[in-house]
Amino acid sequence: MKRLSITSLAIIATVLCITACGTKKENAQLLHQVDSLKTVINNTQLMIESQNTELEENINCINDIQNALDAISQKENELRNLSSEQTGITDAQRRAQLKNDIEELGRQLEENKKRIDNLNYALSKSKKEVKGLNEMVAKLQQQVEQRDKDIADLRAVIDKKDSQITQLQQDVTTKTQQIKDLENTVSEQIASMNTAWYCIASKADLRNNGIIDKKSKIITKGDKYFTKIDKTQITEIPVDTVRKLIVLSAHPLSSYEIVYEKNKITKVKIKDANSFWSLGNRFVAISK
Repeated sequence: MKRLSITSLAIIATVLCITACGTKKENAQLLHQVDSLKTVINNTQLMIESQNTELEENINCINDIQNALDAISQKENELRNLSSEQTGITDAQRRAQLKNDIEELGRQLEENKKRIDNLNYALSKSKKEVKGLNEMVAKLQQQVEQRDKDIADLRAVIDKKDSQITQLQQDVTTKTQQIKDLENTVSEQIASMNTAWYCIASKADLRNNGIIDKKSKIITKGDKYFTKIDKTQITEIPVDTVRKLIVLSAHPLSSYEIVYEKNKITKVKIKDANSFWSLGNRFVAISK
């Protein structure tokens, strides 16, 4: 611009010198030429200023895109490190946040692709080609393509983790149910092992209900007329006050005691439960 200003001043100074020596007609022609030159100079200056502004805008746009790509790259590295942490990736909320962050990176990347496309279009329409500018844009495009691949890889990592965790959760659910079923089975088996029955009645009632035969031998295996108990919890068998009790079922004598109150039997006290039930899970006695 300084060069144009100096040139303009030189032309004007030369013309003024000539007009001082020329005729009126010649002076008029020279003045017209001077005005034309001044117009050309002004238009040239405007064109240069416009080109400089366009160049500055393009460079600023390139810098903005580069900064954005650097930020995307930094965020991508953070997400990649986080996705490799087992404690972080197994948390459902953390995985959802990772997915959102990755999608946001993809959105930012698409925005920068559009900006590069617009920049390429502007450069193709520009009348002035700046050395190295096209190479800078091409380098940005390569970076965008690489970021695109990296984000796709991150998505694949998260999807794989999701699949693995879903399978793990299904396995845990299955194992939990299996453990619960096993616990129920064990509980049922323990309850069955700890279940005992007792029946105390007259000889006639025991025979009529099919519990003993004519020889007072226990013959029934059912529990319709028996009282069900948990042998680990009960320590005595109640007896309606009777004078005599004949125990028909097999139990070690040392394992129990017949308790009297006012010459009446009121209960059978179990002194050693393991021994008492060691020969069978049924207590049958004839009351008189």
